[in-house]
Amino acid sequence: MLRLFFSILVGIGFPTLSHAQHLQGSTSLTIDTPQIRSTMPVRPLHASDLLVPALGLGYGVASMHIAALANTDRELQTRWANTNSTQRIRLDDYMHYLPAVYALGKISCTETREIRTRLLGTFLTTKFIQYGSVFTTKRIIGRMRPDASSSHSLPSGHTAEAFANAEFLRMYVGKKQPWIAVLGYVIAAGTGFLRIYNNRHWFSDIIAGAAVGYGSARLGSWSFDRFYSILQRRKDARTHVLGAPSF
Repeated sequence: MLRLFFSILVGIGFPTLSHAQHLQGSTSLTIDTPQIRSTMPVRPLHASDLLVPALGLGYGVASMHIAALANTDRELQTRWANTNSTQRIRLDDYMHYLPAVYALGKISCTETREIRTRLLGTFLTTKFIQYGSVFTTKRIIGRMRPDASSSHSLPSGHTAEAFANAEFLRMYVGKKQPWIAVLGYVIAAGTGFLRIYNNRHWFSDIIAGAAVGYGSARLGSWSFDRFYSILQRRKDARTHVLGAPSF
């Protein structure tokens, strides 16, 4: 089982983490100044922010129609999945929250009020995009789970949650605590593996879920940055007008 875990870790976690670390310098949420300034630049929207989730979902949909990809799903399910429901490992129902728990705990305990506002706003925006994307896609596509328990298999919601939380954690602590960021992605990859092991998802569901989660965190950061910047500019403009001397 350990071997299988590292197989999926290499297949899912490391490529995403490697790409994320490459972009770390321009997208990190780490705050080095004692106070957020209203003139703080909004990070640009990178092509990967949209391309990664599009490719991941595309792969998931393609695996339902292309024989070679469908065979890969079935082969990996035969190798990795445990069809005995009494022997399932339930860690995947909890571990996908851990990166978010650490990040939110650190934000609440160590950051100033203004920084907390921005980071918590980014997190909530990420969750809005993530849940909306996952629930909508599940209902539109209607793919049957491997255990035939429902038709909401694609994408994996647990995996999307795990990777969104891991990427949010990486953007927040990646510069100062890189190994914490790596651990977040290890947890995310482990969640994806356990969804296959517990016979709840196909491999392509996991790829799609990981891509959606990653994209949700990136888009959440960009979207809230823009929203926060607009609010700050309006606040500064009102302050300037109200504070101007009268003649």
